[in-house]
Amino acid sequence: MFIADSGQRAIELARNNQFRIVFIDVKMPLLNGLEIYKAIKEINPRVCAVMITGYRQEVKDMVEEALDSSAFTCLYKPLNMDDVLNVVDEICRGNRKRLKV
Repeated sequence: MFIADSGQRAIELARNNQFRIVFIDVKMPLLNGLEIYKAIKEINPRVCAVMITGYRQEVKDMVEEALDSSAFTCLYKPLNMDDVLNVVDEICRGNRKRLKV
């Protein structure tokens, strides 16, 4: 498991590792989560991305664009750990279909 403290660091980690699942906060400084998502998908098209936000209305358009671009789902803060585990389980089972949580 890796934790990135910036979008640039997340992209750097994606270049050097073949992640199967990434969790991306939508509202980030400098690069927003959608920009981070697109950069990581370009590096690894098979990665499964889970968007996360506590700003449901404020970032709604970015979340929808990420989901339309094949992000797996979006989880909303405060995170429900059962939802997180269910999403990881679905991804591990090979479910590549968009999941509504």
